[in-house]
Amino acid sequence: MKTRLHSFSRLLLPLLLATVPFAQAQEPRAASRALCDGIHSVDVREAIGGTPGAGTLDYDSPDLGIACGFVDENNNYRGLTFTFHTSADLSVSEDHWDTAAEYFEEFTRKGTTVANLGDAAAWTDDMFTALYVLRGDMALRITADHPDFNDPAHRARFEALARKVVAGLPY
Repeated sequence: MKTRLHSFSRLLLPLLLATVPFAQAQEPRAASRALCDGIHSVDVREAIGGTPGAGTLDYDSPDLGIACGFVDENNNYRGLTFTFHTSADLSVSEDHWDTAAEYFEEFTRKGTTVANLGDAAAWTDDMFTALYVLRGDMALRITADHPDFNDPAHRARFEALARKVVAGLPY
C-alpha cells in the first residue's frame, strides 16, 4: 500500500506535471519514443490550429509519466501536451497510484464523461482543463495552452484527436 498524498498536493500534482521542465537524467525508453512518434503534427494541427512542429519527448519517468509536447512554430503560446501513465510505471513510482485505472479514477472523479473514447474518458476542470482517457493499462492526459473548452466544436476536435491517438496505442 502506498502513502496517500494530502488533498491539496493531489490537486496540485496535475498542474505540476504539466509544467515540469524538459529534463531527465537518463535516455528515454524506445517504447516512450514510439508513443510520441505515433502522434502526428497534422492531427495536432486539426485540434489546435497553427503550424505545430514535430512532437518532442519532453520527459520519460515512472514518476512524471511520458510527455510528448507539440508547439506551434509561429506562436509559442499555442501548444499541446500528451502525458501517458502506464500501470507498469505507476506501480514502481513514488506516487500513490498502482495502476492507470486508479490514476484515471482519481483525476476524473468530478469530470464530464466522454462516450466512445477508450475504455473510459472524461473532461476535467479542477485546476486546469484536461481530457483524460483510459485504455487498457495506460492513462492519457491531453492539455493545451489557452484552449476554449467551453466551445463544443473545440472539444470535439480534441476528442477526435484523442480517438486517433488511442487507436494507435499498444496497450
